[in-house]
Amino acid sequence: METERQDTLESPSPPAPGRFRGAQLLFWVPACLVHGGAVAWAAVLVERFRAPVLLFSLLVGVVLGTTLVGAIRLFQVGNRPTILLGTVLAALVSVVGQHYLSHRTACRQARDHANTFQLAKSAFGDQLLAETPVPPASFIEFLPWRAARGFQFLGHHVRGAIVWLIWLVDGLLVLSATLTLVVPALRRPYCDRCRSWYATTRCGPMDLPTARHVAALVETDLPDEATAARYRFFTCSAGCTPAGFELLWQSRGGDQSSAKVWLSHRRRNRIIETLDRG
Repeated sequence: METERQDTLESPSPPAPGRFRGAQLLFWVPACLVHGGAVAWAAVLVERFRAPVLLFSLLVGVVLGTTLVGAIRLFQVGNRPTILLGTVLAALVSVVGQHYLSHRTACRQARDHANTFQLAKSAFGDQLLAETPVPPASFIEFLPWRAARGFQFLGHHVRGAIVWLIWLVDGLLVLSATLTLVVPALRRPYCDRCRSWYATTRCGPMDLPTARHVAALVETDLPDEATAARYRFFTCSAGCTPAGFELLWQSRGGDQSSAKVWLSHRRRNRIIETLDRG
């Protein structure tokens, strides 16, 4: 259970979502494209050693999503549509990039095999096996060529439409795993004044008498069956917008509940004094 209410003493408003800024878009989208390409390159390297079917796609999405969340916090990009646009493009580049790098690898291997074949042919004549098929030089032509040749999937050789379906599922898994990490991170408040994401600045446990006093200050009823309580302050980096406060408690049976409020400076100071006394 979670409730969210405003501070009724002075009625501070929650921070507004981050506004759109063209400079952030011009920075974030190219950065996501480069980052998606880097993840694709790393995925192709790891794939040479071990890449469980479908599970590897989820792993790529987890890595991409985790690093994107870190970049959001590091560069303090706050406009959510801008972030989501860059995230989708990064996932797309990471998926397509893996196929493109596989194409370049196949072309390079084909050239090496062709050179080896010509050297062997000049030395031993025509008593040789057939020459290795050469993939198309065009990436657009390579995908149908690769799908027609097929590959091993769960002990079966698949080709054609099934290969395209596997590639589609692979891309959706990467995208879904990435969004699963990025979207929840965007629920954290963002201060558009100092352009920073809210972060926890103070937290810890409370004894029950102090918790009941704090609950009264934030107009929340702490149930009698509560057995433990904690608190958390979260603010922007400059403290220029209302601070957030969350009261969490655990009841008998292990049920956990919380109440979240936005605080005026006066109410925040009263809560801090209560915590310090407790």
